[in-house]
Amino acid sequence: MFSLLSDLNAILTPRDRFLAFCVFLVVLAFAATEIVGIGSIVWFVSVLGEPNAIETSRVLKPLHELLGTPDYSEFVISVGVLLLVVMVARNLMQLLTIWAQQRFVLFRNHVLCRRLMRAYLGMPYAFFLQRHTAELSKNILNEVARVASGILYPMVEALTSIALILTIFGFLLVENPAMTLIAGAVVGIATLACYLPLHSRLSTLGLERQEADALRFKTASDSLSGIKDARILGRTDFFLDRFSNASDRFFRRELVHKILSQIPHFALETIAFVGILGMVFYTNAEGRPGSETLATLSLFTIASYRLLPQVKNVLRDLTILRYSESSLELLGMDLSTGKQGEDEKSRRAEPLPFSRALELDGVSFRYEGAARDTLSDISMTVPCHQSIALVGPTGAGKTTIVDIVLGLLVPSEGEIRVDGKTLAEGDLPSWQANVGYVPQTIFLTDDSLRRNIAFGLPDHEIDDKAVRTAAKLARIDDFIDGLPDGYDTEIGERGTRLSGGQRQRIGIARALYHRPPLLVLDEGTSALDGATEKEVTSAIAALAPEVTMIIIAHRLATVRACDRVYLVKDGRIVDSGAFDRLVRDNADFRAMAQLA
Repeated sequence: MFSLLSDLNAILTPRDRFLAFCVFLVVLAFAATEIVGIGSIVWFVSVLGEPNAIETSRVLKPLHELLGTPDYSEFVISVGVLLLVVMVARNLMQLLTIWAQQRFVLFRNHVLCRRLMRAYLGMPYAFFLQRHTAELSKNILNEVARVASGILYPMVEALTSIALILTIFGFLLVENPAMTLIAGAVVGIATLACYLPLHSRLSTLGLERQEADALRFKTASDSLSGIKDARILGRTDFFLDRFSNASDRFFRRELVHKILSQIPHFALETIAFVGILGMVFYTNAEGRPGSETLATLSLFTIASYRLLPQVKNVLRDLTILRYSESSLELLGMDLSTGKQGEDEKSRRAEPLPFSRALELDGVSFRYEGAARDTLSDISMTVPCHQSIALVGPTGAGKTTIVDIVLGLLVPSEGEIRVDGKTLAEGDLPSWQANVGYVPQTIFLTDDSLRRNIAFGLPDHEIDDKAVRTAAKLARIDDFIDGLPDGYDTEIGERGTRLSGGQRQRIGIARALYHRPPLLVLDEGTSALDGATEKEVTSAIAALAPEVTMIIIAHRLATVRACDRVYLVKDGRIVDSGAFDRLVRDNADFRAMAQLA
């Protein structure tokens, strides 16, 4: 419990802790009204069972005097009305407590989801090369919800129940110390006996549930993303079976947890009933008067009626906490890892001055877990307002070079300089503000063409003139103008209502929307037919006086007009120069050019 509190405290903000303290104050107020409620019932039963109790009770006597010493009948009515007022106040206080608890938990769920989402969005690009996006989605949507429902709420509810138990126990201790201590010892031992055997099993179940849930999300994501291949190859049953096995494992763990969490409930009910019988036998054995026995029995019966649900709540909450602690550990780890990213500004930064050249000097890079460097001693210069090309066989390292230029990957060795200034990590957002990027596979959202071109901007910030200019440069404007809804046309999930070439041109228009000084095309025209590629390439080339370009291409005809071509092989630059010089002097390049 204390380790969980420590882990939970680590992921809560100062504001969260303040709100938790406010909830605790509400809980204490509810505990106070609960005690008054229990006492009111006992005092009412006492005055009904024995009129002389007015004179002997330390509560009824001052109340009788306060009311002007009315006769017995009037006093009973007064006590009954007071009891009603107390019960209404108690119920209203309980309602307020439930509202405070639920509001705290639900809004912490929202805040933690947003914090984890922001942490992931701020992670280095290399992080996403190691983690499945379906797993990250599962963490944001499922694991945070599990922390809210399986850690936060049970923790709040358990602390509420413990506060009520201690308050009621203290009240009983004042009224009847001996019987209270005996009952407390029995209930305490019974509670531990019910929980301890389940402790380690629940922790194991929680880890197994988390693993099965991650596999469910991954399989569902892979199945739906690859539906075309799965249908054509007849592999849908494979994905269905894989998902079904993971889902079966997940819900079996959930079922076992549900059953285990109910076992203490039934055991405690039996113990409570035996305890009440024991009190009856105990008071009879002492030969106490019937009225005194009735008052004592009423006190402990009413207290048990209030205590038993709280003890059961504590046991149930402990089982849920144990079962869900793996989610808290995962959330704490990812929030801690993403702490730097969480503090980054999400708005587009002011562009870094770029007027002379971009230089890579002795850059090497190795992916995490790789046996050798992907890039070794890469040195190249990209002068402003020129176009350079990266060519070479598949797997040579061209895309990795581009990812380093884009600031997505950090070199293991060497440095990047912009206008002679070394590019530091803090400069990356400003450097990226200079870059327009067209990947080979274009990501499109299920939204309008306008919002996909002005990607990630709210409607009031979208410049329609810039959208149309970018579309015209990408040679997609005629197609869009011919649609019934024009730029407001919805394109479906991942642009499924567009052809491959149309998706590619939307990606090019997106890269050109901000009129970036540096344009990077990683096979950016590969999905276009020859005629359209020539049109788009010509349009982009027309920007050359104001735009610097880095182009990766397998079709060497695309890069013939580039100012300089770098031939990349096995993670190294093996040659560079003008296109015609490489054709003349480099056999590998000449062979590639002949295949183009």
